[in-house]
Amino acid sequence: MIITDDPDIVAGVRKFIDGLDEITEVDQVFLDDAIREWEIGRAVPLPGVTGRVRTEKDFLPTPVRWMFVRHAVDYEPTDTEQKVLDNQRGRHSTAGGPVVKYQLESLRLDTRGTLRRGDVIVFASIGDEWLYPPAVVISDAMRIPRSGGAVLFFLRTRTDLPHVPLTDAEKALTDLGHPGSRLRTDHYVRSPSLRTAILALWDL
Repeated sequence: MIITDDPDIVAGVRKFIDGLDEITEVDQVFLDDAIREWEIGRAVPLPGVTGRVRTEKDFLPTPVRWMFVRHAVDYEPTDTEQKVLDNQRGRHSTAGGPVVKYQLESLRLDTRGTLRRGDVIVFASIGDEWLYPPAVVISDAMRIPRSGGAVLFFLRTRTDLPHVPLTDAEKALTDLGHPGSRLRTDHYVRSPSLRTAILALWDL
């Protein structure tokens, strides 16, 4: 970036911009997607500039202050929801590139509730058989038209993290001093040490 009132430089810049064949329109959809990507990253100093670089630790916020245990219920997206999902997944596609480590998921809630960007959710299966790896909320609540107030959130997960048998998770947490982990009940994980212990189930 430069700031100048030199007419030759201004003319040269305008000629360069007008000569570009491939450009991306910066509309609200583009900005929303860029903001989501930005907030996933972590501010790091670079020589001469400040930028964001993805590292393995970028998956989770630091520190994890808001963690919820919820039971996962599969549902069939409406046509409107499916269009939004397909659009967002297309923007995050890495076809032809390296193996994808991150996956975009969605969460539909009947009401907005208290979820917000950066929250971490650990899902349990309905039958309390499995504990799924942490998912990070990476979007604001998006109202679903004609749904009676339902909202949609986008979540980012890691494809390389396994499901953990819920009974094994309970035992591991008990051994770490958390016999009352309440993994079978939807709740906000208030204890910082319990949040740390839950993430440790996946070496996070």
